Amino acid sequence: MAERRRGDVESGHLLQIAAVLDALRHGTEPAVSLAEARRTLEFAAATYASAFRRRRTHR
Repeated sequence: MAERRRGDVESGHLLQIAAVLDALRHGTEPAVSLAEARRTLEFAAATYASAFRRRRTHR
């Protein structure tokens, strides 16, 4: 693992992945549903597409 420097902020992705794996191990539902996760990813992709194309994106 890379050495952390003073002031570095740990990514939340590792904690999110750990939470999903923990839910799978224990047979429980993850805190975020697949549908919610998909909407979030679609929003992020649309944000990048809008910036790249320099115009609004629509559903």
